[in-house]
Amino acid sequence: MAAALSPGSGFEEHFTGGTLRVDLLHRGNAHGASFSVARVVSEVAWSGPRHTGVGPLGLGPARYRIVDPSSSKDLYGRGYATVFLEWITTAEGKGAPRTFEESVRIPEPRRPIELALDVREAAGWREVFRLGIDPRASSVDRSGPRKVGRVASVGPSGDPTSRLDILLLGDGYRAGERAKFNAVCAEARGWLLAVDPFKSRADGINFWSLHVPSPRSGISDFAEVEAVRDNAFGFHYHAFGLPRYVITYEDRRLREAAAQVPYDAVIILLNQERYGGGGIYNLWSTCAAHNGLAPYLLVHEFGHNLAALADEYYTSAVAYEDVNPPEVEPWEPNITALHDPARLKWKDLVKRRVPIPTPWSQDEYDAADGKTRPRLLAIERYRGRVGAFEGGGYRAKGIYRPEIDCIMFSRGAPTFCAVCERHLARVIDSYK
Repeated sequence: MAAALSPGSGFEEHFTGGTLRVDLLHRGNAHGASFSVARVVSEVAWSGPRHTGVGPLGLGPARYRIVDPSSSKDLYGRGYATVFLEWITTAEGKGAPRTFEESVRIPEPRRPIELALDVREAAGWREVFRLGIDPRASSVDRSGPRKVGRVASVGPSGDPTSRLDILLLGDGYRAGERAKFNAVCAEARGWLLAVDPFKSRADGINFWSLHVPSPRSGISDFAEVEAVRDNAFGFHYHAFGLPRYVITYEDRRLREAAAQVPYDAVIILLNQERYGGGGIYNLWSTCAAHNGLAPYLLVHEFGHNLAALADEYYTSAVAYEDVNPPEVEPWEPNITALHDPARLKWKDLVKRRVPIPTPWSQDEYDAADGKTRPRLLAIERYRGRVGAFEGGGYRAKGIYRPEIDCIMFSRGAPTFCAVCERHLARVIDSYK
């Protein structure tokens, strides 16, 4: 049961302390889309940020707004991303329309509200859908979350309303592999808390685990018929034709299971040794938990999931087309098109005598093999300093990153750059 809040000023004046989940069907392609509502569901206590208004961070390619119908005032809002919004940037997304399951989780309002969904365009935000919600309506499903699997706390925990709550959800673990799943959950917590800013803010983070058994070990690879499995949440390799990219289209099944826990972010631990993963802002991130690179992969993908950090690399294949055009300033906090060096978004972190743009041996780096590249980065003149290094956001030219190396740039980086670390810290602190 959600803990009721006393009416007062700010967040408590408008919201009960509970959570509503709006399940949607999003149909369309790159040329247009529409929404339909499947249902509105009451979940457990709201554990997310308790700001008022749309929120201070302004992240994501999409956002929701909770609007007061009588005053048209935005009472609350958050940014997010979806599988659909990634899919429409691929070649397939420009073809025949498809339907995707999506969910928007909002703090439960005390009175009827309007839920507005916006998408980000080059010229600003554009509203694409609006829905009236009366929290007292009989159509709101208040039957409570269905008990499925086993929920446990991973390490010490505290009040969910004043901490970042991370749900570790397994996919591809059979009933007899619960001990294996529990062990990797403990490892995953350690991987994340070994890196700042998570390490320095460990007391403000709760970890929960949920083991829902799959009938077979491992997850599917849609490129191989014999490798298709009916696992618990439908995660699979070869998303958008990219062998290493792991997502699911089964949002409803995942949300119904996760509703047992007061969560803010979901990390999917995959029972796989083969490298693979992915991360989508305010949706979930995935990690092949038994691969040798899992400690890096989990942290990197969680950077996308929690804080909307952009990929800073540009030498690996991706399925997206025409992403991050240099003529448009990216909204992500850790890449820039550098249209005006005097207004660099992380200018306050740049030390004197660091030129903008910042020179580095990019041609030599691009020509080197994977074993040589870390050694080249280690001897760069401006290593460890914040600047604007060309090459980022999947583009070799026209997009710049803050430092020569970062967890969002290469697998060899042990830490986030100063810009990414500061931004992650701000996001974590927003849950206090």
